[in-house]
Amino acid sequence: MTEVTINRQEVRITMFQKAKLQVERLPELVNAFNGALKLIPGESPAFHYTDRKNKNQDSLAMMEKAKEILEGLEKLRG
Repeated sequence: MTEVTINRQEVRITMFQKAKLQVERLPELVNAFNGALKLIPGESPAFHYTDRKNKNQDSLAMMEKAKEILEGLEKLRG
């Protein structure tokens, strides 16, 4: 992981390009967030979570979501 950005509506987690993750389990992680978490592939792959239900409500809640995503990523370490 190279960067985690959090605001009131979204979480962006930028990954190290050669992160050692069990890529076959990535869909499981993405699906666990009911379409709100997206994997953006590329030179610097990133996960982008957007809260569509509680727009611009609480950055503390988004910090909790970031923690959930990071814990999910931890389980995928290879």
